[in-house]
Amino acid sequence: MLRGTPMPNAPALSPQAIREIAHELRSPLGGFEAMLDLLAHTPLTPEQARLVEALEASAQHLRAILAHVLPPHAGDAVPDSREPIRLGALIEAIAASASARAAKKGLAFVLWLDPALDRGAEIDALALRQVLENLIDNAIRMTEAGEVTLDVTAGPDRRIGFRLSDTGPGLDPARAESLLAGARERRNGLGLGIAARLVARGGGTLRAEPQATGQGTCFSFDWPVSPDASVENRLLIVDDHPASRLVLRTILAALGFACDEAASPDEALHRVRETPFAAIFTDLNMPGGGGRTLIEGLQGQAARPALVVVSADDPEETLGPAAAIDAAIQKPLTVPAVVAVLRQLGLAPRARQAA
Repeated sequence: MLRGTPMPNAPALSPQAIREIAHELRSPLGGFEAMLDLLAHTPLTPEQARLVEALEASAQHLRAILAHVLPPHAGDAVPDSREPIRLGALIEAIAASASARAAKKGLAFVLWLDPALDRGAEIDALALRQVLENLIDNAIRMTEAGEVTLDVTAGPDRRIGFRLSDTGPGLDPARAESLLAGARERRNGLGLGIAARLVARGGGTLRAEPQATGQGTCFSFDWPVSPDASVENRLLIVDDHPASRLVLRTILAALGFACDEAASPDEALHRVRETPFAAIFTDLNMPGGGGRTLIEGLQGQAARPALVVVSADDPEETLGPAAAIDAAIQKPLTVPAVVAVLRQLGLAPRARQAA
């Protein structure tokens, strides 16, 4: 039987069989992730680094899907699929993966991303990625020449508009409606049905927009998004000494703030691309260029977090009076000094509630 041809009268897999397949996929995925991590720590050109980031995002997406398929361990809570993210980073990671797949087929992948979406938000990122991956995969598979285009715009009522078009043969309205309802064909159907159900779960409708015959296919939908209320409560601590991070984290946690940590400027820049933070507290003297590298890496970034230098050195002497920082704290740390800087930044400290 030819690969890709559905088997006649093939029995449906039971939920237990699906879970066993997902379980067996975890080991090779772990090996792939480990090798990818090693590759990420080798000298790479900017384009190679971008492709590695896209692969890392795809691996994380696959692991998240497996986590939803596999039952949690005894006592584990089922994770909430809504999470705080930076919208632009999520969509650009999806586009980077799509560009590589399109290029392999000789197609162009074009992304137009509304600049207003480069902000933090709470969103069901796993489900949104499943929708886009299914639609993009279908578009690339059905298009033999030309391009696939994704337009993403900020819409009203806390929703984001998505429009994916291609230069393939197109779908007539009746056939498109059938596929979105879950019908399957040899080269179409399953992914479109999954995408339609996920969009409906978010309160939207996946639509196949009418196109002239032979002018390709266009799917559109909108997706709910909430402002990330946790952003003002989330801080990043950057220091190569674990003990120093622990001291500052203990103080900030007692004041009601959630903290992430990074041991180097490079790790910090990666975290900022993935997660929105209200402020970054960084040491100056670290390997890899120290705080100066981090500060320079954040310059020009839209809606960058506030930058606080935490150091025994005078920031003006080390960085110069024109350094792009918002505040400084002298080491050794004291609680009043940390509170004063938080108030200076407009971040109100509050006592953490007892459990």
